[in-house]
Amino acid sequence: MRQLSNLSLVVVLLAVSSLLTMVLISIAVYEKSHVDSDDQTLPVLRATASGNTMLVHGLDLPAFSLIERNGEKVTNAQFFGKVWVANFIFTRCAGFCPVLSHHMRHLYESLSDNPHADRIRFVSISVDPEFDTPLRLQQYAAKYNADPERWVFLTGQRSAVWLLCRDGFKQTVEEDPGNDKMPIFHTSNFVLVDADGKIRGFYDSLDSKRRGQLKVDLERLVDELNTLPVAADR
Repeated sequence: MRQLSNLSLVVVLLAVSSLLTMVLISIAVYEKSHVDSDDQTLPVLRATASGNTMLVHGLDLPAFSLIERNGEKVTNAQFFGKVWVANFIFTRCAGFCPVLSHHMRHLYESLSDNPHADRIRFVSISVDPEFDTPLRLQQYAAKYNADPERWVFLTGQRSAVWLLCRDGFKQTVEEDPGNDKMPIFHTSNFVLVDADGKIRGFYDSLDSKRRGQLKVDLERLVDELNTLPVAADR
């Protein structure tokens, strides 16, 4: 009986020792991850075969050429050296487009005093380009007091815009003819792009927490960019 009791005690002590070891290891791992997290750079995204994304390097935006509200051509090369946020809207949308533009304006205004605001851009792309002429985009942009030097509104050929949205930005856009308010269904995401033209994150602009995270991540990229020389438009 005494041998059995001693054996039970040994088993209990071993179990307690193992548990204590696991706790200490967990604490060490947590502390290391907590300390190192601020030193990690924001990941770059790459599309997978399933259409999802992984936190690895690789998702470059393709070259594009669209028309700004002032009638001038704008290409992706003009954003090299800048950190920028893109979204998709259309001016006759009676769904969530005005909300998206409101949130974009809030982000735009909140970064106006950033010491590196000259290296931040905002890009709204119309998914209804046949209707959204440069003049209509001018009128729409005026509602949001958008400075054309910092916030551009783009239109172009529908096929090119939709291809860019789907294959370039990996976002949804499709016809929704039964929806009078939004005959074109499209993403509510804001897309964060770095100075090298790589996508760094997708953020649901209808989610306040994700909008807050976007601002944090954008400023983080700008801080990283500030350690490099200013790149001329290419």
